[in-house]
Amino acid sequence: MWRNPKFYPPEQEAQAPAETGQRLATIPRPKRDGPPDEIRITLDSFNGNPYLAVRVWNQNAQTGGWFPTRKGTSIRLAEVDAFVAALREGQRLAGGAQAPAREAPRSAPSPSSANPARRGRPTPRDTGGELPDPGVCRGGFDDGA
Repeated sequence: MWRNPKFYPPEQEAQAPAETGQRLATIPRPKRDGPPDEIRITLDSFNGNPYLAVRVWNQNAQTGGWFPTRKGTSIRLAEVDAFVAALREGQRLAGGAQAPAREAPRSAPSPSSANPARRGRPTPRDTGGELPDPGVCRGGFDDGA
């Protein structure tokens, strides 16, 4: 379809945004398909208040530019010590510095499928051992009978 160039300028590819702040660390994050992501930790400030930004960046396969994702957080400098302590405790509980990432077993049911009552379906346990008769309408609607 033709578009009037006065109202629809030609589309341009998105330019990778400039990273703000001082980058402190870059941690590669391989993926199964496509280019790897990166976790970037930067020291930045907002309205004069410094903070650490921890964010996942991914690379555009066509342009090669890096773009920040919504996955990330900011940590105030006053919170850094508690944050690091929690990370160290998690690392200790997981079994050390180089604990491999563990994937949930594929046969494990998801929380919603493990508990059918969560999806609004009665179970024999919930109804005293018997399922309700599907022909009985409990919604208060008249089926014309």
